[in-house]
This record gives sequence, C-alpha cells and structure tokens, in this order.
Amino acid sequence: MVSPPRPAGLRQPRRGPDCKLWRKRRAQVQGWQALLAQPSALLAVGWCNPESACYGRVIALHVMSAISNPVISGVIVGVLVAVILASARVLWRLTRVPSVLSRRVIRRNYLGAVLAESTRASVQRLDVYAPRLLPAQGVESIASIQSAWDRINQRGKVRVLTLDLEESLQAGAELMERGIEVKVLPSERCLGSDSLTFHLFESSTPDQTVVIINRHERGADRPIRFKGAAPAEVLRARFRTEWKSARPLESVVAERILPRSACVGRRVVQNSIEQAEATGLRLGDHSREKISPHLAFHDCCRYIFLVGLPGAGKSYVRRRLTEELAALKIECRSLSDYPYAYLDFLRCLLRMSSPVRGFTAHGAGAFAVQSEKTLVPALQAMRAAIRDNSPAKDVTLIEFARADILAALQEYDDIRSQSQLIYVSAQAKVREERLAKRAVPPEVRVEGQQITINLSDNHLLPISAEHGLYEHDNIELVKASASWRHKLFEIDNELDGDIHVNKKIKEFIDAIIESYETP
Repeated sequence: MVSPPRPAGLRQPRRGPDCKLWRKRRAQVQGWQALLAQPSALLAVGWCNPESACYGRVIALHVMSAISNPVISGVIVGVLVAVILASARVLWRLTRVPSVLSRRVIRRNYLGAVLAESTRASVQRLDVYAPRLLPAQGVESIASIQSAWDRINQRGKVRVLTLDLEESLQAGAELMERGIEVKVLPSERCLGSDSLTFHLFESSTPDQTVVIINRHERGADRPIRFKGAAPAEVLRARFRTEWKSARPLESVVAERILPRSACVGRRVVQNSIEQAEATGLRLGDHSREKISPHLAFHDCCRYIFLVGLPGAGKSYVRRRLTEELAALKIECRSLSDYPYAYLDFLRCLLRMSSPVRGFTAHGAGAFAVQSEKTLVPALQAMRAAIRDNSPAKDVTLIEFARADILAALQEYDDIRSQSQLIYVSAQAKVREERLAKRAVPPEVRVEGQQITINLSDNHLLPISAEHGLYEHDNIELVKASASWRHKLFEIDNELDGDIHVNKKIKEFIDAIIESYETP
C-alpha cells in the first residue's frame, strides 16, 4: 500500500537557502555580526584593540562569510585538523627520547656523506665498523669511497672490521688489493647489531674527529653524524675490543679456499684457488700474494714443534718466530709442556687424587724427574689442548725439552702430516751458562679464595737433571726417521743475538711458502 504524499508545507528542502544547514550557518553569521557590532566584546575576547577595532571587524566579516559556505568550511576544518595533528606530532617528538636512529635518508645521500668525509684532506686515520660490507662490483659510489680510503691509507691508516659473509669477504678482498687491513668476526657473532655501521674519521686535531653512524633496517638507512673526540671515545673503545678478537681477512679467505684438514700439496692448493675464483671470489695479484703464505701454512705447517735440550734457546726462537709470522698476518698460539708438568708436580706434592708419581721438589719452585715417562701425561694434556684450539689460530707452536725426542713426537702422529719440526741446539757450555742465569721462581698471588701461580720461561732446572737426564738427546734418530727427517729444520743458537736466529727463521718461513708458489 502506497502512503499518501506529505503536504508540501511540511517538507524540508535538502538544498538551497532554506535547508537546515544553511539556516544553521546563517544563525552563526548573525551571531558574529552582533559580536562585531560591539568593539568592547571584541576586546574581551582579544580579537582587536581600540585602535584596530574597525580593521578587526572587516577581517572577521570576511572570515565569517567564508565559513558560511559549506564547501569552504569543510576545507578549513580539514586543514585545521592536519595542522593540529602535525603540531601534536612535533611536540611528541620534542618530549620523547628516541630509542633508535629514526630519520630515514636515501642511501645515495648516506653514501655521499661517507664519501665527503673520506675525501677530507685532514683525515689521517679511519676505522670502519661494517658488519655487512658491500663490494663495489660496478657501483660507482662504493668504488669512489674505496679509492678515497686508499688515499687515507697512504697518508695514515685505515682499518675495516666486518663479518664472515660472502659479500663482506669479497668487499674485503677488494680493499685488501688496495693494501687496506681488514679483519673478520665470525658470522654468528653480532657487532652489537648486524645492521649497525659506523665510520670513525680522525684528524691530527681531536676536535675535527667525525663519526657517521648508520642503522640499516628493512631497506632503509637511518644515519646520524656528530663531531668531536669525546663522543667518539665509546665507539673507539668498542672497535679496539672487537679488533683484538677478530681474525685477519687473509686467514679467513685461506680457510674458505682450502677447508681440508689434511696436507694436500701445492697442485691441489692452486686448483682450489682457481675454483674459488670461478665461483665468485675475485682476487687480484696483490691479494694472492698476501694469501699465499696463509695457504702454505694452513696446508702443511699448522703445527710447529720446537725441541732441543734445556738452555738451547727454544723459547727465544719461538718468540722470534711468532713475530715474523705476525708480520705476515699469520696468528700463532704457543703451548709448552712445562705448565702441564708443573700441575702434575703440584698434584703429586699435595697428594691429590690420582697423582702422577716420580716428581722431586727442589729450591725456587723447581722439580726434577727420574724418568721421562713421568712427563708423558703432560704431553697428552698438551695434545688435548691442541685439539681444542680455542680461540682458533692459524699456527700452533709446541715447545718441549726431551732427551728422547722421537718417543715424545709419537704422541702427535695424528697431526704429523701438517707439522714441521725445528730443532734448536747449542753447545753444553753455552747451555750451562744460560741455565745459570735463568733461575726465576714462580710468582704466587692470592686473591680471596683463589691462588694464582705464574710460571716463567726462565724457570730453574736442577743441576741433577741438567747433568743427568738432559745431558744428551737422540736427534740423530730423528734425522734417520722416515716420518720426521723431511720435516726437520735445524737452528744453531750458539751466539746470543738476533742476527743469526732471524736469518734462520726467515729461511724456514721462505722454504714453506716457496714450496706452494706457482712455478
């Protein structure tokens, strides 16, 4: 059933000057007009002063006329809402301490800021902390930054720290080709955050120090730049700590190229380099030259035994060898059987559980044994320490003094293929004079419930052991041994001083490296 139409007088027009919205706006305008007619009322609300009351009335009339239009009033309301929200956001940011670097910057601009600082002529030193270091690979901005770092390195020093990732290693190889030192942390490590990077630019004047920090997250860069030595000290200390624990890039790349644990020889090593380059690792001539010593020692010389009678100078040769290898960025770990033997001596002296028998105490904290069989557990404990190899090092130096050298070496038959043997010798009179000068007792320190004993390389050897057990050794049997004779290198350490020993150590290192160079 259709309802009858309502009388025309009862209908409310939807549009035009008689609609409800228009009547409401008209009433508002009439109210403002009444207010504008009274200057005192305008003064009460602070819209004008007595001198400008007429001017205020004119402006207010124009505003009210605009507001009376629904379309214009809607636009004004929208603009006012946007202004209010923006003002609230600004006030909130001013009162809030940000938890992260929050301002987004286009990556091109961030790299441009790094390049601008890198090209500053006053920069003498640069430390880069970049977990995800990117290679140039045709990217002009990164290539320009690498060139600028090369110039800084020529007049000062550049150090770069990154993670063990494919792209980072390739970028590191590009920098290594330019002579820039790069170190690598394990990929499972996090540099505070793997998205956080900083560049520390240092000049001769401390107040010219500049740091650029960037947080790269979800494809966006959020950098910040600040100046001054004081605020950079925290980052500098963090870099120093991580740098000490990181490994040289040359060592990491060598392990990537040659991951095998057994000696494979020069030809296989060269094939491994070519295969690595075919799969994406690009090495220049300079990089190959730097990695070559690492590959050689990694393959056939991961363990170096230093043997000889007491007083021959084994510890001195070990320290000099460590320094020479460090110059090639080859990191060493040193082990001696003496601390393990001393622990067995203390257990025997204190009658602890399962002590090793056969030790005799002497003055100045020294001990002696009747038979070298008493020292076998010390060799076995040192073998367990070699197997642990924590933290990882490129080369392990193993030092011990034995009369029966061949029997002691049998404890290490499983690592013989990757081992070399250095025999240090000196005449009996020279050894006796050296032993007489080195009677340094252990240093004992008590801290609460803890007792610490620090042993010296120059520990006392009782005269009974010197003239009895260690009067001679069986090095001639080692020279005749089919297992060790081709691995033996002799150093005659008769004279005190560096010249002869340094020459022999360089001969040893060169012989290892040259055997792996391309003919």
